[in-house]
Amino acid sequence: MHFLLDNFFLLFRLTGLAKGGLSSQRFFEILGASHSKPCESFFVIDLTKIRAGSIVTVLLKGEHSMKSGGRSGVPLNPLLGRVMKNHRFVVTLAGPDSYGNRHEDAPGDKPWFVWIKPGLVKHPVTGREYVAALPSSAMKSLGYVVDGRPATAEEMDTIALYRKAKTPPKFLTFPVEDVVNLIH
Repeated sequence: MHFLLDNFFLLFRLTGLAKGGLSSQRFFEILGASHSKPCESFFVIDLTKIRAGSIVTVLLKGEHSMKSGGRSGVPLNPLLGRVMKNHRFVVTLAGPDSYGNRHEDAPGDKPWFVWIKPGLVKHPVTGREYVAALPSSAMKSLGYVVDGRPATAEEMDTIALYRKAKTPPKFLTFPVEDVVNLIH
């Protein structure tokens, strides 16, 4: 399983090692011993630099969600579970005010998340953290990988055929573990 981590302190917090009495110094000694090149072993997102209003490029990787087919005369999707996304988006990190401005048409509706800080939210039940952003019409590059290699033209047609219908979003949330990097 491939893990992408926000920063070393998130790893320390998520593993529960801080509660178990392991000092951060010992944790980093163990981390250093287990990775010959710790900085190259996984990507690091510095959560302290997330600020609402920042224009950033989000590099997003993870499994691509697609329709399965098999109903209404549509054949089963031959690529189901084999496609990974490799996307690049230019977005503006959002705060509570920008969220409210985008959802003026439903003033009493509460979002499904709670704000940790501007630009960063979490699910109140699971605790999963997300980067919060406003969509942009600027650069968007959608890339797909099938079985570890770039998708062929035929596979791109299949991906398009089984793509889930979506309306353009007013507000975006990217799971932190799926975000490879934030480039300011």
